[in-house]
Amino acid sequence: LAQARPSSLAPRRQLAPDPRRMSPAAPVPQAAMLSSFARPPAAAVGAAPQEPATSPPLTVAVVLSGKRCSGKDFACGRLAELLGAPQVGAVVALQRVAVSDGCKRSYARETPGVDVDRLFGDRSYKEHHREALIRHFRDVDARQPGAFLDAALEAVGPAPVDSQVQVLVFTDIRRKHEVAHLARLRDSGALHRLWTVRVHASETARRSRGWEPKPVDDLYTETELDDYRNWHAVVDNSGGADGLDDMLRRMVVPLLLSDVSSCSSHVHHA
Repeated sequence: LAQARPSSLAPRRQLAPDPRRMSPAAPVPQAAMLSSFARPPAAAVGAAPQEPATSPPLTVAVVLSGKRCSGKDFACGRLAELLGAPQVGAVVALQRVAVSDGCKRSYARETPGVDVDRLFGDRSYKEHHREALIRHFRDVDARQPGAFLDAALEAVGPAPVDSQVQVLVFTDIRRKHEVAHLARLRDSGALHRLWTVRVHASETARRSRGWEPKPVDDLYTETELDDYRNWHAVVDNSGGADGLDDMLRRMVVPLLLSDVSSCSSHVHHA
């Protein structure tokens, strides 16, 4: 096997416009859906023989769901580090996919006086606008179901050519119909696997990260997945990185590599 190398969350070349710069007003064409995963066209009859193409990487989607300040983005970063460790024994490319980025851009364009950069970089500013952002998402989604999710998927870049597994980590899936949409993509073959992971954190831990109880905590975006029972793994992010790493290493990394038969036996267990 090729030696594993550290994964990166750095942006990669895009095959489609960044969803943060796209307006949801225009529907995403179904033919263009997940174009970055499309196979190259078959060679024309009579064409010169070509070298065998490298097998495309397995595309695995991971939903990291959790309450506000549960540490979903942090868990995504730790997962990237673990998948880049040599003990994994596979070349893994990880990319974070943020469905809400397109919503923030769209909301800022349509709302005078809103600073889009602060929506991305200032937590307190974003929390001030959270209820309005939720309403905006709901209104767009009612007109065009899955618009922001489709835009985010369309902007997924290709994995490096030597990758064996491409892992797409969704850190802001909050609605059952979004999980169902990803499941349909898996069933259609656009995604090889779909794994769902619940990130839990105690109220004490969440408060230490800036969480304060607010009416928004009772909205469907925070509660709709509370009764979801089909999690493939539940990890506790109440403590430090070491405890979270141990749970991710034992419960999540093996899932992501379970279909790479030549690599799965090399998964490191602490």
